[in-house]
Amino acid sequence: MRRFYVFLISIFITCVLIFIGSFIYLDKQSRKTFYYTISLEGHDVGTAKIDRYGTADKLIYKCAASEPLAPVYPDTKFKMVLDRHYNFEYYSKERSGAGAYENTYVENTRNGISFVSNLQSSFICISDIQARRGAFVFEEDAPITYLPMIENYDFRKGRSQGFNSLVLFSNALPPMKRFVTFTSVRDEYVKVGSRKIKTECLLVKIRNFPQATIWVSKQDKSLVMLEIPNKKLKITRTFKPPVIKPEEYVLASEEYISKDIVIKGKSVQLAGTLALPKGPGPFPAILLVPGTAPCDRNYLGLFYSISDYLAKKGYCVLRYDKRGTGESTGSLESSTGNDEIEDAGNALEYLASQKEVDPGRMAVIAYGRGSFFAIKASSEKSGVRTLVLISPSFDFGIDLNRDFEKLKAMAAKFGWSEDYLKTAQRSVTETLDKVKKTKHDYISVLRSRCFAKRMRQGAEYRPLEAVKKIEIPVLVLQGKADLTDKADTASVIDKTLEESGNKRHTLTYFSYLDAFLGKWVNDGIHKMHYEGDAAVLDTIGCWLQDNMVLFSSEDTVQK
Repeated sequence: MRRFYVFLISIFITCVLIFIGSFIYLDKQSRKTFYYTISLEGHDVGTAKIDRYGTADKLIYKCAASEPLAPVYPDTKFKMVLDRHYNFEYYSKERSGAGAYENTYVENTRNGISFVSNLQSSFICISDIQARRGAFVFEEDAPITYLPMIENYDFRKGRSQGFNSLVLFSNALPPMKRFVTFTSVRDEYVKVGSRKIKTECLLVKIRNFPQATIWVSKQDKSLVMLEIPNKKLKITRTFKPPVIKPEEYVLASEEYISKDIVIKGKSVQLAGTLALPKGPGPFPAILLVPGTAPCDRNYLGLFYSISDYLAKKGYCVLRYDKRGTGESTGSLESSTGNDEIEDAGNALEYLASQKEVDPGRMAVIAYGRGSFFAIKASSEKSGVRTLVLISPSFDFGIDLNRDFEKLKAMAAKFGWSEDYLKTAQRSVTETLDKVKKTKHDYISVLRSRCFAKRMRQGAEYRPLEAVKKIEIPVLVLQGKADLTDKADTASVIDKTLEESGNKRHTLTYFSYLDAFLGKWVNDGIHKMHYEGDAAVLDTIGCWLQDNMVLFSSEDTVQK
């Protein structure tokens, strides 16, 4: 009898082990993990891990990308969920780094496709976009969005096959309905490490978008390589992800010294760097005010270049990390325009208090939306002799007519359909309606917590009224290759200054430069950054020389 029970127990244990083993085997068959190397402009800048697995009723795709050389957001996470029939349910993308955070979320709701994107301390949303059943969500440089279409491509048939898609081409605009076409062109071997994988090469085409090429394994239909020549982007399968660690980018000179400083405010402490010329002071001084991008004191390298150039010319130069980024305290996601005006004012006070600084000879150089913060802060401080506004961009309050005109200009430039233009306009209207209807700092939109206070506060700003009150000299610099609305804002500021009676203003365009007015550097060693253009730096230097340096604090009175 004892042997009989032992036999039964043995059979039971064997059955359990077989069940567990079969479960593990089936899980391995349904779960696939792939690693990729991300290359940009010929340099390895990051890695990505993609997981694809199924549950009883879902298909789930996840991707974690790390790009240590990225200038702003080194870490990105993607997730896409479909049902077993490949019907899209939701897609999310989260980017983070150095205290900053952005996320995009798209969901297939009962009444259509809904979208929300958190852009630091603002957001954009839209609900109920009508799309065909079975449409895929597609983002050109996100490999996981290719996978469902690859799995639905009939490789036996080959040739051109199309997929209805919702294309995400900007986190500041709703998805666009587009037809994505895969066309098989040839078989090709792709080298992955020491192996050669036989693949099928397919062209990926979308109207008005740059062409991409993908290579798909002939064995298991997995994505082996993605290349977008127009963006100089290549994402390649790897069996051994590289270790990428950027070196610190340093501009050093014996002509000045740099010291780390802390600017104490009411609620936050701003960390920064003060460059001091050698020799007897006091020296004229410059404050660099950043825009709204979540960047540290170097501001993508632009402020680093300006500081280095001007410190060599005999200026004290202060630059600082925005609140919530770098080493500064506070939160970027819950900061408002008033907070940034306060921060710029505190930085000016700190600069004026330094013994090496002549408090009667100060200037402010601002970038983008930092221009408005600089104007407001400068108007409240004495000793500011001149302003330099680089690629200025203003929030003009809630002005649907102005916003719609910008969208119409973009539609004409990029070939949008009339239907998509209306969708983009509706997203602006819907977003601003939500902001106007709430008195709370945060609101919930499509399972996302969105900060509304900054946008509601910004609606009360009248930036051109502040521009009309400027009596000191103003230099406006703008790159004509800029694809945003900044070029329009630069001319509006110049016209407003002229109409208000300020005769000491200059608008200078640089036809060969974009908004950052410098050379984009990706050397595969340092974080990607801009180096200030020599002509731009000389223009700033000459302007400061003519409008500030020839005076001293004893013989000047702020106009």
